[in-house]
Amino acid sequence: MVSRRDTRLPGFAEGAAWVESTYGLPVVMRATGGTAVLQGPDVLTLSLAFEPETQDINAAYGELLAVIAAAVAPFATEPALAAVPGAYCDGAHNIVAAGRKLAGTAQRRRRGARPAVLVHAVVSMFDDLVRSTDIINGFTLLLARRAPTRPMPASICRMRPMRVGR
Repeated sequence: MVSRRDTRLPGFAEGAAWVESTYGLPVVMRATGGTAVLQGPDVLTLSLAFEPETQDINAAYGELLAVIAAAVAPFATEPALAAVPGAYCDGAHNIVAAGRKLAGTAQRRRRGARPAVLVHAVVSMFDDLVRSTDIINGFTLLLARRAPTRPMPASICRMRPMRVGR
């Protein structure tokens, strides 16, 4: 999934064709901003839509963080919003625990008489992070947009407590 901004970049058609021909994956546009991200059976997308009390974008990310913090409380340290330089699909509002990226986030806002916010997080559950990173790196290099990233250092399955002997 890509943002509207990605679709306007000079290398978009070439990058999308490469992803589709090499990996058999469709490239589709989403309503929110951010960078390209893979979706699939091993990826959880959590979306919240609401009427904002403030125009502060950090407040919307805070709402999303609260939901994810409650979900990962049994097996992760208190998450926060932060960048993880060089991480897979890095952004200023990553959801990070113990210095490891748990989720990427993005949002879209509607202003006017009926303001609204759509904010979402993309969480890797059991994803092959090396493969995902290879696909995203190839796509973004064709967009001539940024340097390659390294695999996201955490997925939810790696944060889960393990039981021994059962």
